[in-house]
Formats: sequence, structure tokens, C-alpha cells
Amino acid sequence: LSKINWMKVDTLLFVAENVLNTALENCKHLSGVKKELVYNGLNLARYTYRKRKPGKRLVFAGHFNYKKNPMLAVQILKKLTEIDRAYTLEWAGSMQDERIYRYLNYILEKMGISSNFKFVGWKDNVDEYLEDKEIFLSTSIHEGYGVAILEAMAKGIKPVIHNFYIAEEFYPGHLIFNTVDEAVRMIKSS
Repeated sequence: LSKINWMKVDTLLFVAENVLNTALENCKHLSGVKKELVYNGLNLARYTYRKRKPGKRLVFAGHFNYKKNPMLAVQILKKLTEIDRAYTLEWAGSMQDERIYRYLNYILEKMGISSNFKFVGWKDNVDEYLEDKEIFLSTSIHEGYGVAILEAMAKGIKPVIHNFYIAEEFYPGHLIFNTVDEAVRMIKSS
């Protein structure tokens, strides 16, 4: 932000209040720039909603990097497989950190749950991809808004959301977890 010529900017758009506040904290010179808050939204006509029953097919859709916290997802998956080996987790997104991917494959093998986790890469048609999933597990430590969570909800998929900074600004408390055990209880509940 400090390298932008703000004299050439008419209006700065933000999708979340926390992102706007963080930008202002980090770049005091933005106080003189016109700012607008425009929340992300979804065209619900692009998603086929249906009621779903509790299930064992978990999914996360998002870039594969430290901010999405795949290590926490694996810890939750391990707990679930101790209850029932039928639990699986698919991760759709672009690979952004090969070190974490290598670690994940290593620890999945050490935990004996390699066959329960699958990285499937980027998916262009999210509506189609999510059709057979039952739980959206978001383990992110940071989200500007969490559009993938909204996409899953638009499909009728139950969201289980890690309490990332400002998660409570967007999502009701009963969808948010702090610990692995809380996530497991939420996933198993109807």
C-alpha cells in the first residue's frame, strides 16, 4: 500500500471492515483517500441448494497455504477417524506452499490416515464440485471474508468454521469452533 500513488486513486474499495481498519492502521496516509465498504456477495442462482443430512465427507476449498491452516484440518481429521474411519477430507485449491504439502503428506502417513485426505487441485465449477460434500471445514487463521464458506452454505453444506480473527463479525457463534474437540462435536452433530 505504501508504494501506490494515491493521487491517481479516486476511491478505495474494501470487502470487510476489518480489512479496511487494518489498512488504515498500517498506512496512516490512507486517511485522506475516499473509502467504500462493499461486502462480498454471491449470485445464489449459480448454486443448487439442497438439504443435507449429517455425513462424513468433509471439504475445504481455498488456496493451499499457511493462512488456510491445513495442519489444523489434519488434526481434526485424525480425531474423526479415531471415531469412524469413513471420515474423509478433500481439499480443492491451488498449491501455494509445497513445504506444507510435503509436511502434510508425511504426517498423514505417520498418523495412518493418508487415504482419508485428498488434495484435488483447483476447481472451476464450485457448484458441481461441492455437490456430494456434507461438511465444509474451514480451518483458516485469516480470511478477508470467507467466500468459499458462503458458497458451501449456498449449497446447503454445513459450515464448521475455525474462529479466525473476526470470524464472529460474519458468522453466528454456533458455526464457529476454537478447539479440535469443538470441531469434532460440531461435525458429528445434526
